[in-house]
Amino acid sequence: MAVVPTHYVVGLQMEQGLTLSFINPLHIAHEQVQEQAQAQAQAQVHEQAQAQVQAQVQKQVQKQKQAQVQAQAQAQVQAQVQVQVQVQAQAQAQAQVQVQAQKQKQKQKQKQKQVQAQVQVQVQVQVQAQVQELEQ
Repeated sequence: MAVVPTHYVVGLQMEQGLTLSFINPLHIAHEQVQEQAQAQAQAQVHEQAQAQVQAQVQKQVQKQKQAQVQAQAQAQVQAQVQVQVQVQAQAQAQAQVQVQAQKQKQKQKQKQKQVQAQVQVQVQVQVQAQVQELEQ
């Protein structure tokens, strides 16, 4: 015979001293309802806990993705700024080269003028010398 908890058993004392026992179906039904309710409650708690954990994980993943996107955007901005700085430096270097070229052209022009002036002076001196020779 199976072992049955005492609260399931209702006993009747017979006159001969025998005990007639039977299982009370109401107790069994009540116990089953309690077990089902407890199982459902545990399942709901487990589902809610899982849902909360998943929501937290999703929030953390989203935060990490946002942080990565922001970091990438900042890196791109920094790279663009560096490129702009390099372009500006190149433009300044080109401007300096142009200024130096202009200065060199001016120096060459001045030298040419000086040479021309010297040539003119020499020509005049020679002409005067020739004129003086002719006059004598």
